[in-house]
Amino acid sequence: MNLYLRLAWRNVWRHRRRTLIIMLAISLGMLLMMLYDGIVAGFEQAIYGNAVQVLGGNIQIHADGYREKTGQSPLIPLVNDQELVDAAELQPEVVAAMRRIKTSGMATSAEGAFGVSIVGIEPRFC
Repeated sequence: MNLYLRLAWRNVWRHRRRTLIIMLAISLGMLLMMLYDGIVAGFEQAIYGNAVQVLGGNIQIHADGYREKTGQSPLIPLVNDQELVDAAELQPEVVAAMRRIKTSGMATSAEGAFGVSIVGIEPRFC
């Protein structure tokens, strides 16, 4: 075994240029793979963060039967919605809470018609 290791080591350094080219190629490949992995992880975090911001936050509270009736009447009001907002704002982990309404619709233009998601919020002015 020791003989094979000595022969391999001698063969690697006998052709220095070939060895350096191979080492540079492997290093460049590893660098590009790490860069690509970092970019993909950043895109993934950005997508999740934007989805949370656009779709109303991490937690959503709906009226009983909301999911079953959304196809027929998506605007089902909660009985005491302001109390829920006030209770949520009392929690130390909550950054912001507000009432909102979400429905879908159709937007048309010269190019055609497109389905859209419509989200209305009630902002508070200080």
